[in-house]
Amino acid sequence: MKKVIIVDINGAPLTIDVGPSNRHDSQLFEESVIQLKNLETGAIFNISGDSAYDSEYLKNLAKKYGFNLLAAINRRRRKHIKNCTVPGR
Repeated sequence: MKKVIIVDINGAPLTIDVGPSNRHDSQLFEESVIQLKNLETGAIFNISGDSAYDSEYLKNLAKKYGFNLLAAINRRRRKHIKNCTVPGR
């Protein structure tokens, strides 16, 4: 089972999506972003995620709905970038 939970700065859940483990993370992420957009709070601009969300596709998807996706660097995806450093490593 996969879960995508988007919380506010205080940790209160804003969206929760659950799906089967064989479903790609990006599909759950898109559903969560759509739900977040539908909340129309007007105060949410940034979404933070771990390194699994470090992809141009997901960043563009978030941008499509008016959000900025901030994701930790995924070293496996960034091997081709010279001088890419991961903080704390």
